[in-house]
Amino acid sequence: MGESRGGKRTDADRQRRIRRAAIVGGVFGALAAVPVGLESFRLGMVWWAAVPLAVLAGAFLGWRGARVGRVEGVRDTSLKSGESLFGAYRVQPAPEGSRSTLWRRSTPYELRSTNQGLQLWKDDEQQWDHPWRSVRLTADGKLLLVHSGDRLVERLWVERRSLGGIGELMMAAERLGARARAA
Repeated sequence: MGESRGGKRTDADRQRRIRRAAIVGGVFGALAAVPVGLESFRLGMVWWAAVPLAVLAGAFLGWRGARVGRVEGVRDTSLKSGESLFGAYRVQPAPEGSRSTLWRRSTPYELRSTNQGLQLWKDDEQQWDHPWRSVRLTADGKLLLVHSGDRLVERLWVERRSLGGIGELMMAAERLGARARAA
């Protein structure tokens, strides 16, 4: 169901999966407002002040959860047949010559490693996708340089809190056929 004869996902199936991810994200986001309401009552707020606060929090968190769920749904449904996600890392493009590691709290960029290659996403738009065999990674502290062939594709700051971070990316690159080295 939802697949064509060749075993590929149909566009309707993809849209259904994205919609489902947005709904689940919205529901969990809205449920996050329940503690806000309970805490308001615990602090002694009157019901006519606590209820609107909880409703506003639920609306905002539900909207935010739906947005995050939709973005994740788009990213997940873009995987090719047989492609598996290994890891996702919050990153921030580093301008040429920049040595600053100032981190914006909310970066829309995510570097995803799969069994077939590396992908850079900005929200729900894929910026690029390179197979492992054509990628060369260079680590310089928290700065990751991504090369394809002889050209520099991207300079990225990898978020410190990303589990594994640059070290994990370098190991995956070596195992999957990319060239990787620490500067």
